[in-house]
Amino acid sequence: MHLKNLLAAHIKMADTNGANNSLLQAIDIYKEYSNGERTLPVLQRINLSVEKGEIVVIVGASGAGKSTLLHILGILDTPTSGSVVYKGINLNALSTKKQ
Repeated sequence: MHLKNLLAAHIKMADTNGANNSLLQAIDIYKEYSNGERTLPVLQRINLSVEKGEIVVIVGASGAGKSTLLHILGILDTPTSGSVVYKGINLNALSTKKQ
């Protein structure tokens, strides 16, 4: 089961056109891990938008990708593709020093 199916229902889907005033957005987040022989997709097309003051809960089975998503949102890890936007700034486009 994919994490996108497990996100709390009250989370608004991210505006992928960038016209959103959200505090935090995840836009088309995709993450995969590869060991050379095999590729394992962990997150597939995750889109979410979090407004200021909103409380968000991420639930799911063990191995569903919850920690991976939180690491990406907290810029501790980078997505294979997609972007994280905080207060209108694309965090993936920033240098490591500015992050």
